[in-house]
Amino acid sequence: MGYHDKLEIDQIHCSNAVAGLRTLPDGCIPLTVTSPPYDGLRDYEGHKLGHEMFEQVARELWRVTMPGGVVAWVVADEIKGGHSGTSFRQALHFQEIGFRLHDILIMTRTGGRWSGVNHYGKVEYAFVLSKGRPRFVDLIRDKPNKHAGVLRQYRARRADGRPRKAPRFKPVATMGLKGPVWEYPAGYGGTTRDRYAYGHPALMPEAMARDLIISWSRPGDLVLDPFLGGGTTAKMALLNHRRHLGFEVHRPYFQLAVRRLRDAHAEYRRRLDAWLSDVPMRLAPPTEPYEVVYADPPWPFRSWSRTTRGRNVQDYYRTMPLEEIEALPVGRIAARDSVLLMWTTGPFLDRAVGVIEAWGFRYKTIAFTWVKTTRSGTGRLHIGNGYHTRSNSELCLLATRGKGLPRQSKAVHQVVISPVGRHSEKPAEVRQRIESLYGARRRIELFARSGNDGWDALGDALDGRDIREALSA
Repeated sequence: MGYHDKLEIDQIHCSNAVAGLRTLPDGCIPLTVTSPPYDGLRDYEGHKLGHEMFEQVARELWRVTMPGGVVAWVVADEIKGGHSGTSFRQALHFQEIGFRLHDILIMTRTGGRWSGVNHYGKVEYAFVLSKGRPRFVDLIRDKPNKHAGVLRQYRARRADGRPRKAPRFKPVATMGLKGPVWEYPAGYGGTTRDRYAYGHPALMPEAMARDLIISWSRPGDLVLDPFLGGGTTAKMALLNHRRHLGFEVHRPYFQLAVRRLRDAHAEYRRRLDAWLSDVPMRLAPPTEPYEVVYADPPWPFRSWSRTTRGRNVQDYYRTMPLEEIEALPVGRIAARDSVLLMWTTGPFLDRAVGVIEAWGFRYKTIAFTWVKTTRSGTGRLHIGNGYHTRSNSELCLLATRGKGLPRQSKAVHQVVISPVGRHSEKPAEVRQRIESLYGARRRIELFARSGNDGWDALGDALDGRDIREALSA
């Protein structure tokens, strides 16, 4: 059961923020993105966030945020001769009740101007607060690096300032990180293209909400906004493949958010229809059986450690019980004479052979042994976890059905030395070796996380469709 299975999600409610938060169970929210009413900058029909209510909201956010969860709190100060300082007092209060002040971002709007003795403009602070170490971070890279790919030497320093003896070499990334100042255009076409949405006096720019959401959540995560306003957070969560939940006390703004979400659902359906029209083979049952089946099953590994954050695969993708993996009707899409190449890890080696047989194949040998190196490009071995030896390799087993397939190349080696990527991502080189080994064949990848030329693919990371339904179609 997932963390939000008991929640009424993908809903917004006309409710006070505190009352709404109190309806939620403990530790259920992975990400909150919100911009509450601050100071006296806007008149929200008398709905203001006083100090007492702020403290209640802060306590409830601490309670409902899951370990590793994040709150992106976007606020500004009222300026009357000087800054009120409310925003930083709120950030310090969040620290006092237990949140980590993980990051501070400055949000600016185009069109700022001078006013008196202050740099007056559309400037806000986004305080990124985490409950412990953030469970997910995917910082935006939007600056092309002039020296991309060039190896640079990095020498870490000790606490006393002396350099460490062994320097490290890392290739310059293709794209550089987005800086701590995020600028967004204001007005129609910048904040939003929903003309009617400007009935709300202080809309959050859609691009701002999107960037915060994709930086600290994964597709399928639940995104909360207890001060929903015109519905921007919920809209951008939906359009970026997240679930949403929101509370807005002022009924006219709530009705505005309902309308925006209705239009966002229509937009989401249009995008999905366009995507499906471009990749019909990813969802349609095969017209001919496949001769090469390549699979990376989501084995249900669980850590023994009490400190499991980052160790369990469930932190990264949805797993399946062994019985359900064995029951998948893979045989119905495989040709009479075909091969299966399936990834497994040491703890599941014995059960992997059982899965192979359940799918209608016979185990033959180890096709590939992936020796993992670090991402730095230095060729150093990646050091993984392990309860005995430290793991740094994975196995891809080879099985046949019927006569199997004749090899087309004798130059395909078993050992693959390649850097680690995202969690569970396998080297693209392996697909290339399979293509060389068997030539032009009908190929499919099961539990795929990306599409590749020359391969059909099934996987909920591609389209959200359950692979059990896809194989049974």
